[in-house]
Amino acid sequence: MFNLLLINYYSWDEVYRIVNDFHSSDMISKIVIVDNSHETNQLSRFNTFLDKLVIVSALNNSGYSGGNNIGFWALSKNKVTGDIIISNGDINISPAVVDYASNIFCTNNDIGQLYFETYDNEGRLMYNTIHLNGLLQKWNITDNRTELSSSDYAAGSFFVIRRSIVDLFERIFDERYFMYWEEVELSLNVRALGYRVVCSERYHLIRDNNSHAAVTNSIYYIVRNSFMIKEKIKVSFLNNLIFFLKMLITTVKLSVMTRKLRPISLFTLGFFHGLKGKSGKNEQIHK
Repeated sequence: MFNLLLINYYSWDEVYRIVNDFHSSDMISKIVIVDNSHETNQLSRFNTFLDKLVIVSALNNSGYSGGNNIGFWALSKNKVTGDIIISNGDINISPAVVDYASNIFCTNNDIGQLYFETYDNEGRLMYNTIHLNGLLQKWNITDNRTELSSSDYAAGSFFVIRRSIVDLFERIFDERYFMYWEEVELSLNVRALGYRVVCSERYHLIRDNNSHAAVTNSIYYIVRNSFMIKEKIKVSFLNNLIFFLKMLITTVKLSVMTRKLRPISLFTLGFFHGLKGKSGKNEQIHK
């Protein structure tokens, strides 16, 4: 059996669509919605799903890391067993992936984490496997791949993970990251236990493009959290330099595109906060 975790942050329409798609699966035990918005007027929409639905109200915006941990702890508190599916609301994928994931986990004891090749909302293949070289990431598009291809980490938009792994760490993500790089850290932990992280081409995921505002805010966390992930991976001086130069170029391009200095200021802030060892949510960014 599987449990689906969803985070709502003023995105009830997206969350409702995912719940509606997956609720009918016989392999879904519980669907946990961690509500960061506190819009209680929306809850009546979910009355037909109450047999499987658990809604947890977060005290504040806990981010991707904290929100999914809250969902996992709700399952543990209520002694709900079953492997875990993490899903963003802004994706589309067939609910048949649940039965498929069950078969993969039953027949491949060495697989600890499963995700699916991903397309943008214009139908272009973004990546299947993802490889890490220090801080540098390469999204691969491989034509001669097998059905299950090993990957260095699973993208956070949608993935399946064995419950035994999560129970071992008593959490899904390290909340110091708040968002960005935490999915890399998770997959590094999975692989350190001897499990494989794999991408499947049997089903595909369609992911919405991020807004300029979301991309802008991500700069701070991507830069700052790169200092934390170096606790887990070896990074040479040259690799570190190339990463920051690439991020700076991306940041400048975004500033030019949006005609705002905010991306550059967030890059700078993230860099100095990373040097100082700061972590968690930066409240000023989300005002």
